[in-house]
Amino acid sequence: MKTLHTFNVHFWLKKTSIRKNGSIPIYARIRLDGSPVDLSTKLEIKEEHWSVKAGRVNLKVKNAGTINESLDIIYQNILKCRKELETEGRYLTANDIKIRFLGLDTTLRTLKDLLKYHRENEIQKLELGTAKNYNATEKYLLSFIQQRFRVSDISLAQINYSFVLNFEQYLRTCRPLMKSQKLSNNGIMKHMERFKKMTTIAHKLESLKKDPFAFFNTKFEPYDRAVLTIAELNEIIELRLTDVGLIRV
Repeated sequence: MKTLHTFNVHFWLKKTSIRKNGSIPIYARIRLDGSPVDLSTKLEIKEEHWSVKAGRVNLKVKNAGTINESLDIIYQNILKCRKELETEGRYLTANDIKIRFLGLDTTLRTLKDLLKYHRENEIQKLELGTAKNYNATEKYLLSFIQQRFRVSDISLAQINYSFVLNFEQYLRTCRPLMKSQKLSNNGIMKHMERFKKMTTIAHKLESLKKDPFAFFNTKFEPYDRAVLTIAELNEIIELRLTDVGLIRV
């Protein structure tokens, strides 16, 4: 059941911080379930030019339209921040909304946020051969959401078990990035493993409320590599090379 909150935003003058020129800073007060938090708008006005009832500058005042428009934008952005937090399924407080508005939280909000975070914070921890494979997984993920949702990015809140299953199915039917390298079952499972590692990071950072891979099992098919014949081994033994790089290989 969705929790209902009492919520409102209003603008007021912080008279305890009056400037030398008589102007007073305009603040926004965010109130959620009775608990308030104040936010500076970086705007100021003289008290006689302010309408307490409207919470805006009197329209007869010069530049009133410009200031009021800025306040309207701040108001809409506060509402947007609240909506984002609700969509992410996070516990909500007035201070959470303020922190999101100021851009001080490190929450990953979208798939692209997660991919960027992984590239900047996790890739360097991997071996070069392992790290380079994430590039292909990223491309498949972005191609998948473009085809299925007709968008270039998607909220992490929309990544659930169903998303995981649909992504796997997409990999089984999509055109491979390289025509000469068709995706095998084991190749698909490697992409799923890499995606799982990224969503696990988001889950640990509390950017994903639930682990979308909780019920997903990777299923690799047994694969036996072809062995060299005695004749092939003898050819290697008898091979004489002069190139340093080839000798090292």
